[in-house]
Amino acid sequence: MTSKMSGITIVTMLLLLAGLPVTAHSALITASSPSDGATKVSVLSSISITLSKALDPGAIAGHVLLTHSSGIPVKGSVAYDTGTNKISFTPARPLAHDSQYQLTLHQLTGANGTVLDTESVQFKTFINPVKRTISYKNGVIANYNDFASNPAGKLELRTRFSSAGSGDTWFDNDDVANYRVAYQYDDRGNKTLETYYQDAGPDAKWGTADDTVGSYFAMTYDAANNVTQEIAGANAGNDKVWFTPDDGASYFASRSYDNIGQPVNSIRYNSTGNDGLVFTADDGVEFYEVFTRDAKGELDGSIRYGGAGKDGQWLTPDDTIVSYSAKAYGENGDHLGQAAYTAAGDDGQWFTVDDVISSYSQASYGEDRTSYAYYYNPGNDGVWFTQDDVINYFSLYEKGSDGNRVRYARLTAAGSDGIWGSADDGVEFYLLYSYDAKGNLEQYVKYSNMGGDGKWFTKDDVIDSYEQYQLDVQGNKIAQARYEGAGADRQWFTSDDRLVEVTEFDTRL
Repeated sequence: MTSKMSGITIVTMLLLLAGLPVTAHSALITASSPSDGATKVSVLSSISITLSKALDPGAIAGHVLLTHSSGIPVKGSVAYDTGTNKISFTPARPLAHDSQYQLTLHQLTGANGTVLDTESVQFKTFINPVKRTISYKNGVIANYNDFASNPAGKLELRTRFSSAGSGDTWFDNDDVANYRVAYQYDDRGNKTLETYYQDAGPDAKWGTADDTVGSYFAMTYDAANNVTQEIAGANAGNDKVWFTPDDGASYFASRSYDNIGQPVNSIRYNSTGNDGLVFTADDGVEFYEVFTRDAKGELDGSIRYGGAGKDGQWLTPDDTIVSYSAKAYGENGDHLGQAAYTAAGDDGQWFTVDDVISSYSQASYGEDRTSYAYYYNPGNDGVWFTQDDVINYFSLYEKGSDGNRVRYARLTAAGSDGIWGSADDGVEFYLLYSYDAKGNLEQYVKYSNMGGDGKWFTKDDVIDSYEQYQLDVQGNKIAQARYEGAGADRQWFTSDDRLVEVTEFDTRL
């Protein structure tokens, strides 16, 4: 006998995310597919867990939760087989590549009425990295990029080839590379260095010690894998040697976090001071931001300081505020909107009702759509957050029953009815997405003109471009192609459509 339940309640989700204890290796869970700690899991997988104890079939709904590593719950259906004591979770759509997931059994009720411990299994999906991108112009190859990844799927090298070489044949040994980017990682998989090489050096051979560095971007991390320092190296400094303390920087910044990994502040510097070294006490500060949180711990804004104040000392109470942002959330954690403030108003005091707003956004959520309105003008009354505020543009995302996006539209006018998100809106462009039977994205098409009938979202809307995807049986991308012209026959989706880029993927990881 099998019983089926719907997804997880918001209450359960919040309890889980609040830090309730979760046992990863348990007496309750005897087997799982994927196994606990599995990697290279198909994004099309359903998850099943076999239990050592029988459950109350009527007390399972709301107690089985699949979450992405970001904490976002995955929509899906739950089934329980009373004969085998097996719980199955079937995601409503494919999982994300290169992502960690956790299936949690939160205080299920046994057949005898006993509330069981909260337990879980974790797994990671296939990585599916890019292997090559090829760009075309007028139907012929213009250039391409080759990508090389390490066994963990991290990108190690990207090489751009701009010429087919003396033999005029692409993808052979004499193709001419015009730059390379190399990537390095620490033993935790954090990217620590991205180096741009602008030529192959005097020996004219790429990948040798004399390759000429043009610039680099380096990062350091704390024990929780948070970025603490970042620097864009622009020149080799006085010693003419790259990756030494006197390298010149076009940008460098530091960040700090609280004890649970939430950002506290970010400092951007504009000079290295008298010692010429980055991240020392005499560095010149350009500005810094302090991040603020509401009573629930949600990031609800940031304050930017652009001056050291009367005492001339940065990071002291009299530092000069130059702007701040504020965010609002709903009861279920949905982001409802954000406002940017750029001046303290007539009273000269920040965080009062007359602070000057430069823009704000509002979000609206529904079962089948999510919309964002972006306001840049307070309207004729000159008062923000009133009905005549002027929308600069409006983004509308429409979803199918499985949660997959089916249409995105960027709207620029509310039309004659004055209602945003209705049929007569002025449209800048829109995208239509289509999927295979398993929920994998197969194609999206961009429309940029309403066609001869003068109406958007009708059959004669003019296509601007489209992308198509090929996938293997595991849901991994094999290739994707982008087209930006209908070709000589002026008919889209035919063999002569103008190809501009092809991307090939590595499905081994």
